[in-house]
Amino acid sequence: MHYFKYADKDATLYEASASLNTGIDEILSIAKYVDSANVSRNTRIVIYFDLTTINALKASGLIVSESYYLNLFTSNAEALPLSYDVEAYPLSLSFQMGTGTSTSNPEINNGVSWKYRNGDTNAAIWPTESFAAGSTGSWATTAGGGAWYISPNATQSFEYETSDIRMNVTDIVLSQSLGIIPNYGLILKRTDAAETGSSEYGILNFFSTDTHTIYIPRLEVVWDDSVIASGSATGSSVEVTSSAVVSVKNLNPEYRTGTKAQFRIATRPQWITKTFVTQSQYAIPYMLSTASYYSIRDARTDEVIVPFGSGSRLSRDSNGSYFNLWFKGFQPERFYRVLVQATIGGTEQTFENVATFKVIR
Repeated sequence: MHYFKYADKDATLYEASASLNTGIDEILSIAKYVDSANVSRNTRIVIYFDLTTINALKASGLIVSESYYLNLFTSNAEALPLSYDVEAYPLSLSFQMGTGTSTSNPEINNGVSWKYRNGDTNAAIWPTESFAAGSTGSWATTAGGGAWYISPNATQSFEYETSDIRMNVTDIVLSQSLGIIPNYGLILKRTDAAETGSSEYGILNFFSTDTHTIYIPRLEVVWDDSVIASGSATGSSVEVTSSAVVSVKNLNPEYRTGTKAQFRIATRPQWITKTFVTQSQYAIPYMLSTASYYSIRDARTDEVIVPFGSGSRLSRDSNGSYFNLWFKGFQPERFYRVLVQATIGGTEQTFENVATFKVIR
């Protein structure tokens, strides 16, 4: 199962403009460049997710043995190296989002910035020494830039691939969720070596919470909710062992955002072998192997909403294969398509257009 939580607040910290607030900017930026005076300049992202609802779902037993992924979607990227890393740390102090943008004129300083946590009229600045136990900070040329716990942390390495972020932040979020460290959000940055070195590392721009697109930053919660029945529990269902035809047999054209639905997979061999039987071969209930998964994509943009993986394993029972889908975090008034990946006869097969549905408000 996949559950999505959108970011509650975010902003970019600009080293070159130490008091600039960008709380309602449509873009988040991780950049490293060297200015005309040969001075290194960096930007970092701070982002916060309220975990109250997730903690309640965990307490109720609906979320179990979960993993967490931070998702940021690239708006554009410039002059990136072939290989680079993006790091995430849990913030050790809170921040106020503010109402500025990177292009505000005059500059707005009423929220978080490279120097200040809550605006330049507030005494709350990012510490530059005497950090709280287990926390630290760093900068290339201008003091500030946030403060964070050293551990736990997360890293995503990029090499010849898309610059979208899908970072496993399980250790961080579990520590925040369990109260081991307070939940003040995350800070995303390049490595200290990249930030302080003389080389440029280009610009990574992502859509923010204030974007007018579907690409809002989100926290993805993933857990295995599959139920794999075997033996007598599968009744007369027969596993497909050759090329198959796959569809959804209880599909509704529309589903409301935030609700749940069960999708029943209809499958049968692509070619029916003629034998003497007492019922139609087309009436036999077939099911897919236990190594079968579903994926959900935006029908227009092909954005992967739910990837193939441990959180999208197909269940199966006496009526065949199925999966449950929670439409929390799905953008309404959009169409989505279902894909299925299954190991059949020892060969992995992917079925691209199993079904299409719309999510409505």
